[in-house]
Amino acid sequence: MSNKICAKCKIDFKFACRLKNHMITSSRCQTTIEDTDKYINTLDKKAKSLITCNECNKHFNHKASYLYHTEKSKCGQKQKAKLISTSGSKLTIEQILILEPNFINKSVEEYNATHSEITDVNNKSKAKVVKNITNNTSNTFNNIVNQNITINQPIINIINPFSQETIPNLTFDKMMRLLNTVDKPEIEILKLVYSDIQNNNFFKYNMGKQDVSYLTSNNSIDTVQEEQFRQQILKNGKDLLKTMLLICTKELSIKDLSRIYIRIDNIETMLKDAVYDIDLTNYLYTYFRQNSKNTKKKLTNFISTINDNPEIKDKFTKTLEDNKIIKYKNDTILTPIITLNEINKKLGDLTLAKELDFETTINDFLLKKFEDTSYYKYMKLRIKNESAFIKQHPNASLGDHIELSKRETLILDSLDKMKELHTGYKKDDLLLIEIPQLYKTETAKRIKNI
Repeated sequence: MSNKICAKCKIDFKFACRLKNHMITSSRCQTTIEDTDKYINTLDKKAKSLITCNECNKHFNHKASYLYHTEKSKCGQKQKAKLISTSGSKLTIEQILILEPNFINKSVEEYNATHSEITDVNNKSKAKVVKNITNNTSNTFNNIVNQNITINQPIINIINPFSQETIPNLTFDKMMRLLNTVDKPEIEILKLVYSDIQNNNFFKYNMGKQDVSYLTSNNSIDTVQEEQFRQQILKNGKDLLKTMLLICTKELSIKDLSRIYIRIDNIETMLKDAVYDIDLTNYLYTYFRQNSKNTKKKLTNFISTINDNPEIKDKFTKTLEDNKIIKYKNDTILTPIITLNEINKKLGDLTLAKELDFETTINDFLLKKFEDTSYYKYMKLRIKNESAFIKQHPNASLGDHIELSKRETLILDSLDKMKELHTGYKKDDLLLIEIPQLYKTETAKRIKNI
């Protein structure tokens, strides 16, 4: 039922224009045009204020809009903080900042001295104020910097520079669901990571321009063209997925690790898909619309606070250096150590194997089942021998096992193609012996260097 009801006959109308026409033309409800307009305007005002926020007096037409306002807006967060404060429970640093924006320039002691309703924020111990943010892959900016900020220093919310984001603390099951997501996992992790206040590190000054601004590791704002930014943020998505995979290393088998890593590594080939590009465009457009204004303000305050406090700035800089070391170690874990040339020296050059020569293969194709051919037996044995060599190698890294899985996939693909050629093969049919290009390229390099 709407609120567009005739005051005399109580008939309900769907549209205001029909109610107005009724009040002017109806013989029993006829009203002057001036009075009718006043009545319609009154109804419009009531419609616009069906639900009103008691805190900011903002009006909402729908209950869902009001609920979203109370949950997500600054006004809603402020109401929650007040409720917690009056109940005597402990407020977080973020909630204190909502109630007292100037708290960034105060100590916890000063704030508690003037606000008795806020419970003790580590005031009794005279210890350090620490924001408990954990990250299993690296010492995040929060853990290192905030652990060294005493109660006499300003409280700040650390923001990670662009391309140095941290992954939110997730359960193993949640991480595995994301890593096994077939449909655009890097888009999903971008949504997850950049929704964290610590990673709100880019914005647009003007939605009509192609420039994107972001926080650098030098505590400054830099600008880049949107197309270049898109490429970098997708690379960030890949790197974050790989970091998440390393967190799960102890819980996964080498086979599962390799399978997931190869799928992540192949993401770049999907980026040419038009539908894929649209999804990224929609995500970035929504992010810029919803966050640019607040992010710009936060980054400006953050840079000012960091640069005005040399001690914090030094610790922050050291954190960046530590993170570079951690990233280098992670990259080392994923970097292959054993070369294909070393494998060929041990097991023989696959492209020169007698079992794969032209005459032997043709004779086998004419006289034997595919599983009994020299080609099939040699390729299967090659997979087995390479696997044993990598597993027994004292210096083998996770990257070597991943490369092994890639070569296994290539060899199995070659076997499938040759099996198709074997079916119905006749003496005069054309036969091209399938050998993975990776092995051909390695042989060509070796011959060139001789």
